[in-house]
Amino acid sequence: MGYEFLDLYVSPVKPSFSGFDVGRDKAKFIIIGVPFDSTTSQRPGTRFGPKAIREASVGLEGYSLRTNKFPEDLMIHDAGDLSVLHGDLRETQRRLENVINDIKSENKIPVIIGGEHSITLAPVRILKPEILIVFDAHLDLRNEWPPGVKNSHATVMRRISEYIGLNNIIFIGSRAYSKEEYELIRNRKVLILNPKYLETNFEESIHTIKERIHDANNIYISIDLDALDPSQAPGVGDPEPEGLSLTMLLDTLNEIIKFAKNINGIDLVELSPPYDPGFTAHVAAKILFEILSYI
Repeated sequence: MGYEFLDLYVSPVKPSFSGFDVGRDKAKFIIIGVPFDSTTSQRPGTRFGPKAIREASVGLEGYSLRTNKFPEDLMIHDAGDLSVLHGDLRETQRRLENVINDIKSENKIPVIIGGEHSITLAPVRILKPEILIVFDAHLDLRNEWPPGVKNSHATVMRRISEYIGLNNIIFIGSRAYSKEEYELIRNRKVLILNPKYLETNFEESIHTIKERIHDANNIYISIDLDALDPSQAPGVGDPEPEGLSLTMLLDTLNEIIKFAKNINGIDLVELSPPYDPGFTAHVAAKILFEILSYI
């Protein structure tokens, strides 16, 4: 089938992620940047996230203490950035869907770096995961935000729930709900592991996740950097106090991937570089190195 839409909508960039690129044919992971932030409601700047993550990745050694792997072991190809249409989320999502379909047809794993969280809807539509695991301070389950807008960073999990079912989304690190969202989840069996519970009941939490994903053949992982505490990741669009530590996030990812049958896609979103001197970009690059090493 080839890469018809990847060639049409994606342009190479420098530096590439990690600096160790094996080319499309040999790659296990294909990285796509989506520099988009047209529905951001608090702190704009996530369109600069992909560039900042790539620059940080080249500066990090990348060695994983947990897996004893180096970046050059990971079989990465960085295809570049999607040609987004600022102000038009639907067209941007459509382009990303076509690119993800190209990557899927070649049996490779798409790794998307954003960009705002609204972009997650596109890969979910194409990859159709049975379970979505999302690290996020927020639930993003509003039906409309701002009022009258149903497709935005604050409604993305509501729209995704219409595709895969609300109970097939696992929320980790979530601690900020609107009243509308609270009413939606109150009588549903939605698995939400807030930072305090996860840190004090880690083994029990991992067991609960394992039971929930045991029969899932396809799992998608979405990481919103605001799942982390602002003291560890201040450069995000919507910081929320009392978040996860970086070590807790990485340990949780590691445990999940140990028993996940198949990870069919990953995204990392909501880095907003204007709000710190570069620390959060290095955190983001470290997370990507680790999650690819685990897989």
